[in-house]
Amino acid sequence: MVEVFICSVLHAIGQEDEAVGVVADLVARSREEHISGYVLASALLLTGDEPRALDHLEQALQDRDPFLPGPGGVPRFRALYGEPRFCVVFQAVFPGRELRGAAEGTG
Repeated sequence: MVEVFICSVLHAIGQEDEAVGVVADLVARSREEHISGYVLASALLLTGDEPRALDHLEQALQDRDPFLPGPGGVPRFRALYGEPRFCVVFQAVFPGRELRGAAEGTG
């Protein structure tokens, strides 16, 4: 979704409050229409909301979200590499693959 791109740009240029607003709007919209859990997780991570990002990644796994095969290859998800919940999602998407950088939480 374009909101994640917008949020990324706002985050990159230091417009954190605006990025949080974009994410809040996206989360609010998700109550009325389907928005990918993966997309929501991506946006929430950009604002530092790791617990809610994990919630949405887990929901994406349950929903068999077609966007989900990317979490191990997207740099923004590196913040979650040390999280056991993220490792469960990663292993469900990529059975038998090792999550590079998991031990230190970096790629």
